[in-house]
Amino acid sequence: MAMTSDQPRIFITGATGFIGAAVINELAERGYHDITALVREHADTRFLKSKGACLVIADITDPSSLDRVLGSFDYVFHCAGLIDNDDTAGLEQINVCGTENVARWAFNRSIRKFLYTSSVAVNEGNDSEILTEGLAYHALCPYGISKIEAEKNVVKYMRQGFPAVIVRPCMVYGQGDPYCMPFLIRYIHQPWACMPFWGRRRWHLVSVRNVAACLVSCMEDNRALGQIFNIADSDILTVREIMRILCEVFLLQSPFSVPGWFADLVKRIPVLKDTMQLPANNHTYSIERIKDFLGFVPPYRSQGELKLAAEYFLEAQLTPKKGILNEK
Repeated sequence: MAMTSDQPRIFITGATGFIGAAVINELAERGYHDITALVREHADTRFLKSKGACLVIADITDPSSLDRVLGSFDYVFHCAGLIDNDDTAGLEQINVCGTENVARWAFNRSIRKFLYTSSVAVNEGNDSEILTEGLAYHALCPYGISKIEAEKNVVKYMRQGFPAVIVRPCMVYGQGDPYCMPFLIRYIHQPWACMPFWGRRRWHLVSVRNVAACLVSCMEDNRALGQIFNIADSDILTVREIMRILCEVFLLQSPFSVPGWFADLVKRIPVLKDTMQLPANNHTYSIERIKDFLGFVPPYRSQGELKLAAEYFLEAQLTPKKGILNEK
């Protein structure tokens, strides 16, 4: 939906982060340019300035700083969050209290829609192999618990008429991804990297560009109001297929397979233990709800997105001081 005049005013938190930056890109590609980004002091804002975003210095954990944000907004994207299971205090402060603060701030203004980026971590502890939005809350980690409480804060206002949408991505990857891709790339570079039983497991991921496309589509389509949607790639790859794509980019041999009993033995050897550690999650995430409600189909395919992401990190690896792979 390209806008030529009378542009809606858009406000976004977490704009310097991985998902937030992708949302900024998606908005710009669709012709939205009246964007205000909440940033912290000393944040690197060069990307946002290159996109013409207005900058507001505030802190989502400080309600008084949000109250100083002036002006009216039509849409609010809340993408800010912390992913660190070792920092329970930070998860509470940023994910739970921060979401409460931003939702309250938006609730007290006449916005058209609030778009909250949650996570499938809120119910991934359920036994069902295919996880749907309607399953009960059941988190497996502190991060998931914090996202449950954050969602409850948004739902509390939705029950009072707050026009909101909750989007739950699964494991997000892409160019500049700070978690998933660096882990996988470091893994395939280990000299004894191998795949025991989990090589055949399906590992459902989502490209950050699919997440951004989903969020902006939910902004544009009023049928999304009041809904909770999973978002994941349409295609579901096995760990073996993911490894093959990455190894082709880095000109490496794919990790070899070993029997499960041998893998269990190797895990007891301290120096080799890390080579056996890889998420063995066999969950898939249903995206039928967003297809049914909005007719939304993720536009980017996993194979191409994984290749692009790997190529980005290959360039980063070869350029001194540019990429996360060079960190000691």
